[in-house]
Amino acid sequence: MSDMNRLFVLDLYDTPDLDRYEIGEFVDTLVSSGFEVLIMVPESASGLTRIGAHARAIECPAGWTPGRRINYAVSLAVPAATYTFASGVFDGAVTELVDGIDGTAATADSVVLESRVSTPEGPEALAYHAHDPRRVFTVASASFNSVRGADQNIGGFGECTEDLAQRVQWTGARRVVCSIGDLDSLREWIVPEEPQFKFLEGRPIIANLPRWEFAPEKPLVSVVIATRDRARYLPDAISSVLGQSMSNLELIVVDDGSADGTQDILRSVSDPRLRWFSRPASGISAARNFATSQARGDWIAVHDDDDIMVSDRIELQLRTLSRGTDAVYGAWANFHDETGEMLVHLTRQKFGMPVVLHNGQTPGHPTWLVRRSLLEAVPYDERLTSAVDHDVATRALRLGTTWIHCGQVVTLRRIHDAQVSAVDGTAQKSAARISRILQGVGLREEDRRAVAAAQSDYRWPVMRNRARPFEDLGGDLPDHLVERVVIARGRPFNGVVEARLQDKVRAVANVLDEGRPGSELVVLGDVTLGELGELRSRGVDVVVLHKRRHSRGGTIVDWERILLNSIVRDRRPTHTHVGVVAFGEYDTPRGAVVTESCAISLRSDMTGLVELTLWIVEQDRSEGLMARLARSHPQELVDSLSGDVTEGVL
Repeated sequence: MSDMNRLFVLDLYDTPDLDRYEIGEFVDTLVSSGFEVLIMVPESASGLTRIGAHARAIECPAGWTPGRRINYAVSLAVPAATYTFASGVFDGAVTELVDGIDGTAATADSVVLESRVSTPEGPEALAYHAHDPRRVFTVASASFNSVRGADQNIGGFGECTEDLAQRVQWTGARRVVCSIGDLDSLREWIVPEEPQFKFLEGRPIIANLPRWEFAPEKPLVSVVIATRDRARYLPDAISSVLGQSMSNLELIVVDDGSADGTQDILRSVSDPRLRWFSRPASGISAARNFATSQARGDWIAVHDDDDIMVSDRIELQLRTLSRGTDAVYGAWANFHDETGEMLVHLTRQKFGMPVVLHNGQTPGHPTWLVRRSLLEAVPYDERLTSAVDHDVATRALRLGTTWIHCGQVVTLRRIHDAQVSAVDGTAQKSAARISRILQGVGLREEDRRAVAAAQSDYRWPVMRNRARPFEDLGGDLPDHLVERVVIARGRPFNGVVEARLQDKVRAVANVLDEGRPGSELVVLGDVTLGELGELRSRGVDVVVLHKRRHSRGGTIVDWERILLNSIVRDRRPTHTHVGVVAFGEYDTPRGAVVTESCAISLRSDMTGLVELTLWIVEQDRSEGLMARLARSHPQELVDSLSGDVTEGVL
C-alpha cells in the first residue's frame, strides 16, 4: 500500500488542451508533496504526456456527471485521510495551496477547507458566485463517506462541490476559507453560517440513495438487535434488515444468553453484513450498549428481534436527515401474529418537552435512527429493565437533541404473548410516568402545565392508507400470513440465479423497443420474506404483490397477466391510458392514437414461448383499436390491460 495519505482529484474532463506545460508542473508539485493524484479525463483522451510519472489519468465515459467522476476517482484510490477536489490548473499557487491543506490536516475530521485560487487567466476574471470553479475543496475522507460522497445528480462541477461542502458542513464540520495567489482581497472572507447559495429547502444531507455503486466497505448505518430466546421470530427480523433497499449497512445481533437455538440461526446466515456476538445474560440495556461499542456506522438503527423492518425504512429515514438533525423516528403498525390484522400507531411530528410533560410519550423505540455518537453520550441505563428507551429519549432531549419524524410507517411490530409490553407492561407504564414526573422537577406547576399545553401545537403526520395498512405494508408480513409474488425488473437474471430462485420463476418477458433490447422482467411465485431479502441484497429491482395467505381468491396463477400489467404500468403516461396486447407482430393499425408500442417475447409454463405486440393508447379509444385488430386477425388473442395489478394487493 502506498504511504500517501492524501488524495487530489483533478477534473480535467472539460479541459480542451491536456498537453499544456502547466498541467505536468502542477501535478509534479502535488506528487512531490505527498499526494496521490488522479486526473479525470474523457474516454480516448490524447495529449497526456505531461501529467507526470506518479499521477494516473482516469478515463470517464461521456455523460458522467462531475459527482460520478469524483466518486469513481475516490473508489479507485488507496485509503487517504483527506480528499481534495479541483477543476482546472492553478497558476503559481500550488505550494501555497499545499501549505493551506497541510495547515488544516490536524483537524481535518471537522473542517471543510475551501481554497480560493488564482488561475492562468488572472484574478480579474473571477466571477464571484456560489459555483465559482476557482475553488478547491478539501474534506476528510470520513466526512466524505458520511454524506455518501458527491451528489451524482448535479450537473456542474462548482455546484456539485459546493453541495458537497454544505452537506459536510451541516453534519457539524467547520468551514475554513483561505485565499491563494493574487486573491488577497478575500483573505479575511469568512463563510457565513447561512451559505450564499441555498439548495432546495430541506435538502437531505445524504446523497446517492438508495444504492450507490461506489459505496465504501465501511457501513453508513449499523442496525442493532438485542435478542434472547426468540429463535422463532428472529429469522424474519434478520431478513427484513438484510433486504433493505439501502444496502450499505451492517447488522449487529447480540445474543443475550439464549438457550433456544438462536446461535444456530445466526450461524446459518451467510451475508457478511451480519456480525453477531454471544454474551452471558446481562439484560437488554447491557446488550444494546455492547452493540453500540461494536457499531461501525455513523448512524444506529434500532430494531427488535420479533419485529419486521419495512423494506425501505433505512433509505426513507436517511432521506429525512437534514441540517441539525440528530435522530429520526417514524410511525409503526402492529400486526397480530395469528390473524395478520394491522393497526397503525402514530406519534406527533415533533418530539419535545411539551409532549413528555403532557403524557410521557416518546418516539417508538424500534423506529429510531440516531447518531452513534448520541448513544455513546447517552447510553442505556443498565439498572433499568423496562422503559429503557423512554429514559434515553428524555435524557437526550435535555441535551438539546433534535428529533424529526420521517412521516411514514417504518416498522411492523408483531403482537404475541411473549413480547416485553405484554409480560412487563405494568413496569413499562410505571417507568414512563416516573420519567414524566422527573422531567418536570424544578418547574412551577403553572409553568409545567403551560409547557405541556404547547404539545397541541405539534401536528400529527398525515399517513397514506392509515385505515388500510395491508395495501401498503402487507408485502413485508411473515410468510404464514401472506402469499407473495415478485416482479423482478431491469436485468434481473443474474440476481435470481445467485439467490438460487430459478424454481420460483413463473414467467419471463423480454421487451424490444424499436427493435433494440429493452428491459427484462421475471415473475417469481410464492416468494418468502427471506428470498425477497436475497433478491434485494443483490440489487434486483423488485415490485412486490401480495394477498392474504388464506383469502378466498386462492392461489395466484395468472402469471402472464401479472407480467404484462407490470410492463403497461411502467409505460403508460397517465391513468387514462391502457395497454392493448395481441399475439403476433403487427404494425400500428391505421387511425389508432398510440402513445407507445413495443414487441414482447414472453415465456411461461402455460404459454411456452410467444411473441406479442403491445400498444399504449387512450382508454376511450382502446375498444376501437381492439375491434380493428380482432377483425384483421380473428384467430389471435386481443386483450386490454390496465396495469393496476402491480399496485401492491392482488
